[in-house]
Parts: sequence; C-alpha cells; structure tokens
Amino acid sequence: MNVRGLNKSLKRRAVFRWLHHQSSSFIFLQETYSAKECENAWRAEWGGEIVFNHGTNHSKGTMILFHPKLNFKIEKQINDRNGGYIILDGMFLDTRLVLVNIYSPNDVHQQVFFFKELQHQLKDYAEETIIIGGDFNCTLTDIDKKGGNPFSRKINKLCDMYEPTDIWRQRNPNEEKFTWRNKS
Repeated sequence: MNVRGLNKSLKRRAVFRWLHHQSSSFIFLQETYSAKECENAWRAEWGGEIVFNHGTNHSKGTMILFHPKLNFKIEKQINDRNGGYIILDGMFLDTRLVLVNIYSPNDVHQQVFFFKELQHQLKDYAEETIIIGGDFNCTLTDIDKKGGNPFSRKINKLCDMYEPTDIWRQRNPNEEKFTWRNKS
C-alpha cells in the first residue's frame, strides 16, 4: 500500500488501525517518509515489529509491518540506499520466506537501473519462496493502463525469473480500474 507519508500522527494511527482490521500477517508499505528517529514511536503505535528502509521526510521509504503475534525470524535484511526496497530472508514456522517490498522510481530510465539492481540482489534466492509486493510504478500488462506512453515491459527479466502474479488482475480479469489517474 502506498501511503504517501506517515509523518502526521493522526494519519499514521488511522492507517495502523485500518491495517490491524485487515488481519494480515505482514504488510508492505511504500512512500512512508520515515526517519531513524521515528522508529521506536512507530513500533509502539503499531504494537509489533516493523522493518524500515528510510527515504526522506518528504519522499520514498519502505516498511514491512508484522502482525504483533507473528513469529518471523529475520536471518538477513537487504535495503537499497534510497528507501526503494527491503528484502528480508527469514523463517516462519519451518518455512523459509523471502519478503520483498518495492517502491520503484517513477522515472522510466531510473526504473531500468532499479529493477536491474533488484534482480541482482534476488539472484541468490531463485530456489526460495519469494513474496514480492509494492508500488512498481508501471503495469505488468496493457489492460492495466489507458492512454499515456505505449506499454513497456521495464521489468521483463524480473518477470521472466519469478513469474509474478497480479492477484487483483487474477481475481478481476476483465475489470478496468486504475489506482492512479492523470487529469490530462
């Protein structure tokens, strides 16, 4: 979920309250605008573990929140230096899971480098169960866009390697709904 900033306590508490009602084991948030000095307060408000990758207080940032009763043992964490992704390698019960939260740049040229770096970081996990989520800032199919630049597969190699499934598209194969619109 792209939250477009959680610095305001009323918004953050409302988002956290709504997320608790979703009964998810873990949650990927993007564009969090977090900073090191907010970590303890945000964890206390959430009531469980949060893994941060900070952007700035006005842009970027990713977080993975864990349900307070979930016992996920993190064995390795990889963050990019711009707050664009978190990769967590860990154990849940007897299952190894790799959680990947992505906030891709908007710029098409930056996306090429971003996904190339992400692919490089994930190469060691090819045989593991990987859960990738986030804000890709591009579509996986042309049915998910209307107008604008022609459809472009900026994330071809990543898609070829991991064969991601767009859960919403799978459940709504013919529905036209968009999460972002440009007035023009």
